[in-house]
Amino acid sequence: MGKVLQGAKTMSAFNSHRADARSKEVDMLRGSVASLQLKIDAAEKDVARARSAEERATSERERQENLMKLSRSRCETLEREMRSSASTARQAQQALVLMRRGIASLALASAISRGDDLVVAISFSRWRCLSHNAVC
Repeated sequence: MGKVLQGAKTMSAFNSHRADARSKEVDMLRGSVASLQLKIDAAEKDVARARSAEERATSERERQENLMKLSRSRCETLEREMRSSASTARQAQQALVLMRRGIASLALASAISRGDDLVVAISFSRWRCLSHNAVC
């Protein structure tokens, strides 16, 4: 019976040693799992931050594009207003020239009817300058 008891003790010690080794291995694997879980959590946070940054960048890009479209629209509106104002200014200038010609014509006709040669000469000179769009 001594051999059987000794064999049982040896087997018990061997099983105990294996159990301790397995226990240490399980503890080590638990530590690895915890470490990997921390890395996964950190990676998920990084991904969330990257998504957030991408969304902000997309939002900012869309805002800039909208502002650019608005600026382009304002520019086109201002150009149309500028052309319209220039046209109105040309028409006003032409009307002013016509009024000046009319006044010079009336002055010339009045001077001719009065027989005032100096006034006729001056009026004719002004009328001629105005007829040729010259500044006198």
